[in-house]
Amino acid sequence: MRFGLDSPVFSSFAYDFIETLVHAVEEVREMRKQGKIWYRKKADGSRVTNGDFTLERRIAERLHELSPFAKLAFEENIVSIVARLRRHAISHAVYRNVFTLPEIHFGDPIDCTEFFIRGLPGWSSQWTRMRKGVIDFSVFYAPDDLGGFMCVAEAGRGTWFSEDGGDWKRAYTHKALQGEIPLSSHTMSISDGSWFHHFFTSVQKKCLAVPVVPAGLGPVLAACGKVDLSIMEPHYPHDWLHVVLLAREAKGKKVCFWRQLDYGEVEVFDQLDADALNPNKAKVGVLVGTEEMVDWAVSSMRMHLNAVWKENSGVSGPQKFVSISST
Repeated sequence: MRFGLDSPVFSSFAYDFIETLVHAVEEVREMRKQGKIWYRKKADGSRVTNGDFTLERRIAERLHELSPFAKLAFEENIVSIVARLRRHAISHAVYRNVFTLPEIHFGDPIDCTEFFIRGLPGWSSQWTRMRKGVIDFSVFYAPDDLGGFMCVAEAGRGTWFSEDGGDWKRAYTHKALQGEIPLSSHTMSISDGSWFHHFFTSVQKKCLAVPVVPAGLGPVLAACGKVDLSIMEPHYPHDWLHVVLLAREAKGKKVCFWRQLDYGEVEVFDQLDADALNPNKAKVGVLVGTEEMVDWAVSSMRMHLNAVWKENSGVSGPQKFVSISST
């Protein structure tokens, strides 16, 4: 990407981080090109590669220099096995007070690892900084999608994206085409009979569906204004946290979160809490788009939750469904 006359004015930290990320990504792509990538399965069945570890370590080492006392909550937790980086490790107990930490970084070095292993488009790298409970920097980088797609947001400086290695563009509000409602979502893996499966199937019938990968790309496209709505099923925080600032710094966008609780209860909220950022708690889904479309999605979710509950139990409820307007 090029920084021209109309480029965003980021902080020196942001420019430094972007440069570090681009170089680290090129390093692991070269490793893959040379056949030097190996992988193993994790406890949850997903795969992790030495490319994940290399990229995450490059970012951690640079942050070690830039922010010596920051906590690093990265997916592969490289800081726990590298002696000089252990000061950055975060314990599960710390998540209860995550909003009071002076500085914490969340990151996923390679999302959708299967695509990376196979040399296909569809993988991404995403990172977020939060200071004293305020998310103030996020970057999403999908080097093999859209000719190389990056989206960056910094508090007070807007949301910007670059594709095909071109100039930076500011996020905008997408307009629905010919009365249809564009929908962006990654491929779903919802069990048959669940209320969300019914909801998403219904949405597909009514909307212009645009399936995209990786998981984080759909919400980012919504934040950039390329689609009106993105619905993301529940994931861990490092998979979606970058979207929060990307959406809120873009004009005319709204972001809401949802999670499924016990006894079929569903909670929709727009202010993050400590449980949402704790990978040991219930996973969180994300709705991103124009305010009108997000409100429509929340209303539709409520309708389908009630309908499926009644179909399965013969009664309406009990369920918890709370929608809070964005401020």
